[in-house]
Amino acid sequence: MSETIFDARAYCKIMLHAAKYPHLAVNGLLLAENGKPNVIVDAVPLFHQCLHVSPMAEVALVQVEAKVSQKDQQIVGYYVGCENFYENRFERAPGIRIADKIAENCSDACVAVIDNRAVSINMRYPALKIWQYRDNRWSKGKCAVENDSVTFDAVSCLLQRGAAKELNDYDNYLDNTHNDWDNVHLNGDLQQILAIIPQSTLMKNLRHDFDSLMDMLRSSGSQASSHSNFKTTENEPEAMGSKRYALRRKAYKREVKQKVFRIAGRESEPESEESDEQVPSFVPENLPTSERNDQKHKTAFRNIRRKVSKLR
Repeated sequence: MSETIFDARAYCKIMLHAAKYPHLAVNGLLLAENGKPNVIVDAVPLFHQCLHVSPMAEVALVQVEAKVSQKDQQIVGYYVGCENFYENRFERAPGIRIADKIAENCSDACVAVIDNRAVSINMRYPALKIWQYRDNRWSKGKCAVENDSVTFDAVSCLLQRGAAKELNDYDNYLDNTHNDWDNVHLNGDLQQILAIIPQSTLMKNLRHDFDSLMDMLRSSGSQASSHSNFKTTENEPEAMGSKRYALRRKAYKREVKQKVFRIAGRESEPESEESDEQVPSFVPENLPTSERNDQKHKTAFRNIRRKVSKLR
């Protein structure tokens, strides 16, 4: 059983298509680079109204294939989301004849059925079930999402900002040819979000570690209650519990400081204490978006590093 890997762009578009029409069945095409059929790099949303209309499906397949061939890509699969919220079986998936047609031209074709119950803002595992075409039949396969935690955060961010409304499928294109079924406008937004999320997640983890450290240091005032938490037996001397508590607190503080300095040093240039005092605590609003985000992260790293360096 081989594994089908979904790039962030493909996975996000599939989730946005399902979120835009939660009351309807949706389907689309899966794209991969030539020679790499198991890595899905993009998705083309097709229909949300009549998934079984053969003439429109044939026109869409021809048009999509002509366009993706210019990018050295090929159609390697089909994705579908059922109208019934609890339905995620391959046998009940609508428009499966499209997948059979794709399998005639691609020996490594795959079908991704959207697991409606797993589609949410706080996604923690792939909301897709995979079937692969092997030995002239469809069999269950494995699904993986590239850089899954960042991709899931990107989906959450896009859903919360209402990006599903901006996604166009082929049905929208047939209604108005100005609606781009390739969704180039979403590709740029998604790339920016994927670049920002790792830094935001990193900052959140750093702040959590720093807050935990400060809570531990503040609790040192109540030695009696704190020491009792570190006793292994009732007969353990108070001095031994106090010493073990101090050692653990010191080790934890050292671990957090090393983590902060290591990451902060990688994200920004090492600076002296004098230069830290000259850095403004605000970010000018007239900076471009990318420079403003970089400046915000550098300032936040610098503030945490300064606070941790003053701990004794």
